[in-house]
Amino acid sequence: MKIKTTVILIATLLIGIVLGSLGTGYFVRKKVKNISRRFREPDRFKHHLIERLNVSEDQQVIIEPMIEAHFKQRHKLRKQHFNDLIKMEEGFQKKISVHLEDDQMEYLRRRLERLKRRFERRSRGKPRRHHRKEHHKPE
Repeated sequence: MKIKTTVILIATLLIGIVLGSLGTGYFVRKKVKNISRRFREPDRFKHHLIERLNVSEDQQVIIEPMIEAHFKQRHKLRKQHFNDLIKMEEGFQKKISVHLEDDQMEYLRRRLERLKRRFERRSRGKPRRHHRKEHHKPE
């Protein structure tokens, strides 16, 4: 009788852990997605900052152009960062290619293409899509 009760308690505990982990993961992904979107789109960025600072109408009129200019500068730096990162990855692939097999280089090429697509999506403001099966796509 005690063994059956213990097994039921352990099973209940494990189910609770799994459900809690799944729920927490969902909640965190949703929050991160909203934060990420908030800082990539100019209107959302401006609205969020004005709302969080709780500025008056007079202040808003003054700082709104400053926020817009700041966002443009952030966007430009981010774009330059991705361009530099892509160039660095291409250089790395050229250096390492003489030491790798074709299938190993194919992995690096796919990784670089994913990085480029991610940059293109973000610069256009398109939402992210998950393509987990991409790794096994026949060429």
